[in-house]
Amino acid sequence: MTRFELFRRNLWLTAKRSRTNAPSRRQMLLIAFWLLYVAGYGLLIRKQYEEAGPWGIVGSAVLLLLGVGVSVFIRRHNAHAEDSFLKLSVRESPAADDLLEHGKRLARVLLRTAVLVDRAGGESLYRLGKTPVEHVGICRRRTLDLARRPELWGGFSREEQDLLMSQEGSWEWEQVWPRVVQAEDVRVLRWVLRMDPVLVPFDFLEADLSPALEVTAKPESVAGGECLAAYDLRPEQTVAQAMASRCVGEGLRRGFITEVDPEVRDQLRETAERMAADEGSDLLIGTQTVARAAQKTVGWIATAAIRRGWVISAVIDYLNGPADGELRIG
Repeated sequence: MTRFELFRRNLWLTAKRSRTNAPSRRQMLLIAFWLLYVAGYGLLIRKQYEEAGPWGIVGSAVLLLLGVGVSVFIRRHNAHAEDSFLKLSVRESPAADDLLEHGKRLARVLLRTAVLVDRAGGESLYRLGKTPVEHVGICRRRTLDLARRPELWGGFSREEQDLLMSQEGSWEWEQVWPRVVQAEDVRVLRWVLRMDPVLVPFDFLEADLSPALEVTAKPESVAGGECLAAYDLRPEQTVAQAMASRCVGEGLRRGFITEVDPEVRDQLRETAERMAADEGSDLLIGTQTVARAAQKTVGWIATAAIRRGWVISAVIDYLNGPADGELRIG
């Protein structure tokens, strides 16, 4: 998903939400205000041109540039003020060479993870009877050929190596599902390696394996030449953790999630009840609040958010760890 596509879809989603969601209505009113402001400014320039000629436009342009300059100055001043408060708590950005090395290691992790997700998806289709006879064995050969690259094969556990070498259709269901869920790991790693400009928001998240299939189909696209710094990952970590807590709390409130640490169960349920009672403060999934979303949607978004938060946390720990450290997810 490109940034322009994200903007376009967010704008459309905000417009659809505005009928029932107060924060979305405020956003649409703000957008309408700026559109009217721009239109009014355009009419003002036209009137000045008619009355004073080109010099009227020059005067308007000077005033506009002065306003923009003042706003930029204020913004930079505030940013420096924030830096002075955060200087002691913010870790310095790692050197470019360090990020390059991290990128190469994370690229190998991404390839291994994508291989397992791809093969698990093939196993699922086979068990559901959706693999044509002429296609049987193709997924196994594709993933095994990639996995057997010298720089990748040693990174798989013995169990994973055996699974990849086994005949198609031989995996048990309890071996398929945990690796299908790792499709979210692939999304995170693609974003960390700057293969994708944005990490798909939960509003637009789809339960598919396409990010992994794109990697195994074109492994040469995983160069590992770029890598985000740990500090750049923290906003998405916070979003994922907030969504996970909200969806788990909603599951507790409705009663379809029960296996939660007793120490946090009551707190999550109370938070869910408070947010469900105030639509304006609730988190959103698509056009609906979490409180109004279908049980199936809440359940799988909870799973994706938990996985996303865990993987981002693991990558942050790796990037902030020793230079010879290794990231292991599974």
